[in-house]
Amino acid sequence: MASDFSQLDVFYGDLTANRAYIYARLPCSGADQEYSLVGQVRGPRCELAQTLPATSPLVDLGPGPTLLARATIPDPCYWSADLPAIYDVTVNILRGTEIVGTERRKIGLRNLGVRGRYLAVEGKRWVLRGVHLGSTPSTHPDQWHAALGMLIVPAKHAERDNLLARASSGGALAAVVADQQATDVPSLLRQLARFPAVCLVVVRGNLPSDFRLTEHAPNLLLAQAIGQGDPLELAPWAQLAWVQADDPRLLTCVAALAEVPVVAVRPLVTPLPLGTARAACDELQRDLAPNGQYAGYVV
Repeated sequence: MASDFSQLDVFYGDLTANRAYIYARLPCSGADQEYSLVGQVRGPRCELAQTLPATSPLVDLGPGPTLLARATIPDPCYWSADLPAIYDVTVNILRGTEIVGTERRKIGLRNLGVRGRYLAVEGKRWVLRGVHLGSTPSTHPDQWHAALGMLIVPAKHAERDNLLARASSGGALAAVVADQQATDVPSLLRQLARFPAVCLVVVRGNLPSDFRLTEHAPNLLLAQAIGQGDPLELAPWAQLAWVQADDPRLLTCVAALAEVPVVAVRPLVTPLPLGTARAACDELQRDLAPNGQYAGYVV
């Protein structure tokens, strides 16, 4: 266990304008009680702006069901498209007073969440508009940043991690779409939580009934993909519904049943330049206006 960081979670708690808490957590057993977590959080840093970084200690919180340490960040800077602020987290495992392992992670503080049937940024309603990687020949996340669109990446894409790393530093919000049957979702969530740009993971298929997102990636949102022929009932883990928009009746049914935000998805048949594809999100919104307003529009 002493040098195994595969189960390490680095995440933030409730955010306010005055402070943020960043946590490091590692599973442990009774035999691991001699271990503790310490380290530091350094930031913010940003490629798009000058910042004044500061260092905050990561302090072990004592015995518990997991090893757990916390850093208090005064006057935090949120990760956003305009200011993709990143904090560098160094986590040390101590055995007594000896450092037996070190891991370095990055984290972005995103004030994005679910409020009723809509998404909200800093408490204000926000409408998601995204473009699948396959809907455009564009491949650089900076272009998504310029187009004010969310980058939608397949979980199995060969360049996934490289794209998400560039999106994180360049200010392009990202979502990842995974097929539950072909993916170890809990492991995937831990991997994706390392990229500040990733705010949402879409799962095609179902997860175990005892699945708890807080145990794997507390700061990610989890959406359930629903298409033709899929059950209309949302799983307990689903925080959003990601619904095929080819048949507006399907959207209407899901929206009537769901108490969560509904994102309408209509991938393009033919790839288009990114700016044109991003405009297709607005066209999708107009097409669906007679049925109502949704939390997001994706092509």
